[in-house]
Amino acid sequence: MKKKVVYCAQCHNEITQAEEYWMVEDNFLQVKYFDEQDGSDNLFCSETCLLNHISATSHTFDDLERTHPNLEEIDEYEEEDDLE
Repeated sequence: MKKKVVYCAQCHNEITQAEEYWMVEDNFLQVKYFDEQDGSDNLFCSETCLLNHISATSHTFDDLERTHPNLEEIDEYEEEDDLE
């Protein structure tokens, strides 16, 4: 019996059948970002490899002003007034 061998698209380590794997399931990203017909470029051995591959990073709200300087600020109470 032949064994399927799959590798992480980021670190290229083998992903065994006993391990869980990560993949992007968003259809837009699958079509626009990943190229391989067999999906081999959308298999990752860990969340870290997936996030590194698509350049996803975490930020704090302290970073928000620097990264998105044009975001509109609203008064905290404005939202509550709209609910009445």
